[in-house]
Amino acid sequence: MFCEVNKIYKERYIIKMLINWVCLICIVAMVFQIMFFFYMSALSDLKPKRHIKRVKRVRKQEYNYQKSYADKIAK
Repeated sequence: MFCEVNKIYKERYIIKMLINWVCLICIVAMVFQIMFFFYMSALSDLKPKRHIKRVKRVRKQEYNYQKSYADKIAK
């Protein structure tokens, strides 16, 4: 009788130990995923965004009234 009870406790202990190991592995994997996510988001913030094209603004030459008046007088 004592051996049977001891056997049952051993089985329960093994099952509990396996559940604890599975939970520990799941928690460690989840922490790794979170750290990996933060690492990748930090890397994407550091990289320059190359897909944005910068448009060069061409400055239009403004019409100078003083020059045009001087040209009229010179003619």
